[in-house]
Amino acid sequence: MKLLHGLAMLTLPASVLANDCISTQAPLAVCQAEAKAGHALAQVALATKYMYGEEIERNEEQAFAWYLQAAEQGVAPGSVAYMYATGTGVQQNDNEAAKWYAEGAKQGDAVSQVNLGRYYEQGTGVAKDIEKAKTLYKAACEGGNYSGCDEYKRLQ
Repeated sequence: MKLLHGLAMLTLPASVLANDCISTQAPLAVCQAEAKAGHALAQVALATKYMYGEEIERNEEQAFAWYLQAAEQGVAPGSVAYMYATGTGVQQNDNEAAKWYAEGAKQGDAVSQVNLGRYYEQGTGVAKDIEKAKTLYKAACEGGNYSGCDEYKRLQ
């Protein structure tokens, strides 16, 4: 049974901030120009516009492509993980999902920590390892994620 995976924005370093496209509220043309120029946050904003059909026709494949470009710069890898986990805009691949959740977990993203913990608990995309799952759940809990707390308590 597939578990639901959450999508979370991460706290971003100032070095990745785009000039004007710092949210999905920015005009499409600005986000497109900045995303093409390599600004990671603009790539995330443009990906989100594609994902939800905001100012542009919904296109999950384009959303994935832009999220991936941002993730390769270290921004919002949990979004790429989610898309691999669910097969949204890309062929479903638990190994790739686990890889990108691990990147998010390293950055302290609690949602990625919980989802990667579930992968370790179930042996999905990674070798089953209950101790790693507990460690990830605990880290998520300490980061304020209630699901992480619940999962950690359940495994104690």
